[in-house]
Amino acid sequence: MLTEYDNLFCDDFFIPTGDLRDDRKSAGRADIIIVTKCPANLSLEEKEEITEKIDPALHQSLFFTTIAYGTPYHIYNPSDLWVLTMRDEVLLVCGIANPLPLKNYLHENTNTYYQLSYNDHHIFSIEDLQEIKEKLDDIQSKSKLILTKKMNYNMKHIIKIFLATIIVFSFNSCEDSDQVIDQVVADTEAGAM
Repeated sequence: MLTEYDNLFCDDFFIPTGDLRDDRKSAGRADIIIVTKCPANLSLEEKEEITEKIDPALHQSLFFTTIAYGTPYHIYNPSDLWVLTMRDEVLLVCGIANPLPLKNYLHENTNTYYQLSYNDHHIFSIEDLQEIKEKLDDIQSKSKLILTKKMNYNMKHIIKIFLATIIVFSFNSCEDSDQVIDQVVADTEAGAM
């Protein structure tokens, strides 16, 4: 189960007031609870406070993760890296539930960024791709298109028709990623999932 650092499920409410779709008690069914989007400098004391708040059951593993943004790379040539600078002007195309951390990162690491947002699991139409191309054409500088890795998978095969320079913004891993993966594999092999 995933719960955001700034919006823990134990402090949340049902839709439409909050984001919960199920009773908080349903969290007891989870084998693994992951607190996502934690600050990189999360202290041990704060982890302990959150652990106390979440109050995981004995069978549950609790992990804390933070976002670690990778170096953007070309969609068709991943070895072609692009280090962001304050001279860059980019178009962000994303379809993630909470793009705020990514937007903050671009704000801090580029001169200007523009954004086109789509719903999670959006199925792209020719009109959507035309909108992206028009937005890129409106940007005066040698702009780059930044996609989240998830958007890359959704669009890779159809987008090359429209766009010449495509950069995929890859963000990977997290503080406890190896432990999380090991735990999921172990639970799966044990038949717990």
